[in-house]
Parts: sequence; structure tokens; C-alpha cells
Amino acid sequence: MGVMSGGLGDNLSAVCRRCGYRAATLSVSACPSCGGTVVVDRASAARARVGWFDLPPMLHQAQYVWFVFLSALDVVVTWMILRLDGVELNALADAVIQHRGAWGLIGYKFALVLFVIINCDVIGRRRAHLGFKLSEWAVALSAIPVIVGLLQLGVFTWWPERLA
Repeated sequence: MGVMSGGLGDNLSAVCRRCGYRAATLSVSACPSCGGTVVVDRASAARARVGWFDLPPMLHQAQYVWFVFLSALDVVVTWMILRLDGVELNALADAVIQHRGAWGLIGYKFALVLFVIINCDVIGRRRAHLGFKLSEWAVALSAIPVIVGLLQLGVFTWWPERLA
């Protein structure tokens, strides 16, 4: 058996077929203990496979749950305000609404949520503190339009004479 190098082979361990000797890498083709054939350890091969479901867990799951919740609430509050003849203040979101309607708004918001979460995770894997702070800021900033929109709906609902 030849030597494996590069790719996943660097992370695999080996085991001797004859005596069970375990080597940390596949850099040897013969067992140093008995001279038997060294093969890939099946347990390490299973760990080394990378697939869709083998992705690491997200880093800041609690912040992401709040971010997704507030983003969904933002879509609902925005749509309620628009149904009451309000206007969208975000120019890009307004253009999406004008061209694609409610489904366009939902798709736009979903794309933004994915963009933010993926960036928080990627940055967090390189610089943990920065990724955490970024996810906290994403939650805080997404709460602002929801709070303002709910206040506007409250004023419009309970004190309509103030708007006249």
C-alpha cells in the first residue's frame, strides 16, 4: 500500500492488519512493530469524511434565533403599516416591494438574514469575539425598525386623531 498525502489522507490514522498497531498517520506503509500491512482505520475515515450534514454547529444560535424572529416580525409589521397606507422608508426594500410585492419582501428579508448569519459564523470562526459582537449588533439593529413600527401602529390604532 502506498503513502497517502494531501487532502483528507493527512487526517486519517492507520492500523496494522496483523498485530493491530495504530499509527497516527498514513505516512507508513508497513507496520514498524511486525512488518504487516498498514491500512486506513475505518473509524478515522468516517470522521474525516466531509458531507452536507457534517457541518459544524452554528456558533451563536441564541442570537440567531432572536435575529430571525425580529426579522420575521419586521416583515409582518412592515406589511401591516403598508396595508394602512404607510410607506417603506428603506429605499431598497421599497423598490423590492414595488416590483415583487409581499413575496419579494419576504425573499429580500430572507436573503438578508442568510447573509448576516453566514457572515457572523464565518467571522466568528476566525475571530470569536468579533463574531459574537456582530451577532449581538445584528439583533439590536433588527429590533429598531420593529419597535418603531409597533409604536407607529400603536399611535395609529389608539390615537388616530393625532395623525390627522
